[in-house]
Amino acid sequence: VHEHINTEVSKGITVREAAEKIWNITQLKKLRPSYSIGHPMQKFSLILKRLLPGSLFEKIIAQYSGI
Repeated sequence: VHEHINTEVSKGITVREAAEKIWNITQLKKLRPSYSIGHPMQKFSLILKRLLPGSLFEKIIAQYSGI
């Protein structure tokens, strides 16, 4: 499981990309309470986590992770 997590983390955006996104957010005239940054599938998983029952979300993640 740890190896899979590390592999997924390594697929994330770089520190520079994150910093640029954060900088761009700070330049907006009107800010939202929170922002999600990352690759589209990573952000999509956050939406799924909010919409699906916990057990279903966990089943999907476990299946995706091969555990």
